[in-house]
Amino acid sequence: MHPETEDRLQIEYRYDVFGVRDVYVQLPLIVFRDARLEIDGKPFEGGELAPVARQIRVIDSRMGSKTTLTLPPGATARVHPSLMPLRWYTDEDLPQRYEPYYRIALVSVKLDGGKGQGSGRFLLEVH
Repeated sequence: MHPETEDRLQIEYRYDVFGVRDVYVQLPLIVFRDARLEIDGKPFEGGELAPVARQIRVIDSRMGSKTTLTLPPGATARVHPSLMPLRWYTDEDLPQRYEPYYRIALVSVKLDGGKGQGSGRFLLEVH
């Protein structure tokens, strides 16, 4: 990770693997209860996997912040926007439904088509 400024962070990756078909990296983005997602500049409300061409933005109306993850050029990505945190208490016997304060948008990025090695950068910005 390489901070560029107080609100921009470069996330570098390098890999060298053998005998695999594909290489993926997954990046979690926290989406608080009142926040919303934008994929490639368009509002996203769905709960299914969605393709991402260039960037994902989390807009938090309560804090007035925007977090933007920009993908490496040419990356193939999908986001699963509705992963929920687990609620664990040792003294409860039955699982309970509850409304969590946040959910996790899991960005899954395919890094190559079986080349086995490469590198690149993600850009994370918070405004």
